[in-house]
Amino acid sequence: MRSVQQSQNLLPVASNCYEIVFDQNTNLMHSITNRETNHTVQVTQEFLEYHVNGDVTKGPISDNYLFAPNSSAVPVSQAVGLEVVSGNLVTEIRQYFFSNVTAQYYTHAVFTRMYSVPDGYDGKLLCHRIEQEYSTGPLEVNREAVLRTSTNLNTGQLLYTDDNGFQIQKRPFKAYVNNTAARNYYPMVQTAYIEDDATRLVLLAERAHGVSSQGNGQVEVMLHRRLWNNLQWDLNNNLTLNDSSVVRPVFWLILGTKSASSVLYRTSGLALQHRPVVMFGTFSGKQKQGDADFSRVLLRIRHLYEVGEDPVLSQPVMVNLK
Repeated sequence: MRSVQQSQNLLPVASNCYEIVFDQNTNLMHSITNRETNHTVQVTQEFLEYHVNGDVTKGPISDNYLFAPNSSAVPVSQAVGLEVVSGNLVTEIRQYFFSNVTAQYYTHAVFTRMYSVPDGYDGKLLCHRIEQEYSTGPLEVNREAVLRTSTNLNTGQLLYTDDNGFQIQKRPFKAYVNNTAARNYYPMVQTAYIEDDATRLVLLAERAHGVSSQGNGQVEVMLHRRLWNNLQWDLNNNLTLNDSSVVRPVFWLILGTKSASSVLYRTSGLALQHRPVVMFGTFSGKQKQGDADFSRVLLRIRHLYEVGEDPVLSQPVMVNLK
């Protein structure tokens, strides 16, 4: 189903923890409701691209170390296809973003998964996340692709990121004379979130990304870049990413109160970093596993929660190494 109309015709898709509503006339996300609190947040997601200069005679260029867009990001699609595949354990919503209404192939897509937990299983983390896998590429040359999530949260363009993978940093939006968009991008090792007085929207990623809040209630993530320039002195080792690949990053979204999300995003982040690894191969009963060398053990221990982040989970913990 593909649509480019403008009036609303809403399609709800629900799990035990969330209800996501899609506008069937645009096939974009419309809102997310936390079913535990019955609180609804307007949420829309779209792919955009920053166009960058590749000619050194015409101004700043983007390369591996510099992001210098010509202007604000522009939408990449004029039509969006929508498909919902329901199952007993998982429901997947597939959105395909086409450059125009007659295009046969898409270069951007979102696969949103909502999980149902069978009776008898502890599925708190599974239920309280919305999993999204993005597909982006191949891009045109000198394009930098982002996914922008826009909400009705009154955030004041304040963004939070874990720039070192541990501590959360405040990232207030600042206006500059030149290159304001790029200078408000920050490193997201795994976690970024926006919030208002009552509600927080958390993004968890399996790898590092650049992230920004270019508008009130917005958070956008840099997903892919394809760059080339005519910098003569460096043509043999050009500092650009002329990358024609397709990337498929995975994100987890958590929407809820500040207190509830503080508990969930730390443990969820750990689960995302250490997802089960499935391996296939033959097994023989005669195989013998090497004995562990307990005289050489490297042990790393860290606290998941910062001081003051949670009244209970932030308390010091004693570990008996024996």
